[in-house]
Amino acid sequence: MLIQFSGTQWSAITDNFELIALTLLATAIYGFATQSRVLFKYRNIVALASVMCLIDFISYAKLLVSFISASDGNKVLFGAGHSAFNYSVRYVAWIVCVPIQVTIMIKLVATNKRIASSLIRRAVPAVVIMMILGYLGEINSRLILILGLAASIVFLYVLWVIFSSLKTLLPELSEDVRRRFIRLRWLVVILWFIYPILYFLNWSNQLYLESSNFLVAQQLILVAADLMSKAYFSFEVFKITRMKSAEEGLPIYE
Repeated sequence: MLIQFSGTQWSAITDNFELIALTLLATAIYGFATQSRVLFKYRNIVALASVMCLIDFISYAKLLVSFISASDGNKVLFGAGHSAFNYSVRYVAWIVCVPIQVTIMIKLVATNKRIASSLIRRAVPAVVIMMILGYLGEINSRLILILGLAASIVFLYVLWVIFSSLKTLLPELSEDVRRRFIRLRWLVVILWFIYPILYFLNWSNQLYLESSNFLVAQQLILVAADLMSKAYFSFEVFKITRMKSAEEGLPIYE
């Protein structure tokens, strides 16, 4: 299906794809370049955050190329096929990035390796299943509701792990680190709710088939959510690991 955009709408999507791609790349480079500013035991957390941003950078670079390739002037082809805009590539990145994000949050709090490994084994497979169910629903309109509801049940389980299981570990953190982590956790969870809301809007209204305005809004909201949940999240992770390193005796680098 060809969707007609105005010049402003077309530029808004491509410009924002470029903006987030460059921001994610810069965040990844910054993380890799500044690993020495944290204790060795926290460097794997910084590396994971950097890798997550790098993967999402590749995803948005592909989205940008796909959108431009599917364009004929300001008309863009949506649907299946190599010549159409493949926005489902986001799920490929999410299937990798969201488990990494959950792993990071667990590692920030659970300093005991045995406890961290146990929580990761419980949460990460559930996150992968959740993302796969969402992807299958996105590409199969007949099963979008059933698979979406199944993914939502798994989503609630992941939230339970993040809140209930980590709650008992929070007292082990210093007050400053604990406050910062709690704010970060709430931010991530609030941002996570954006994705299922847009998912079910696609099912209930199918507005994206009729309105270029809805499609532009959808893409820009996803860009903003990914920017906050990947780039901003990573900078907060860098800050928390430096705070924890400083508390354990590593000099603070400004």
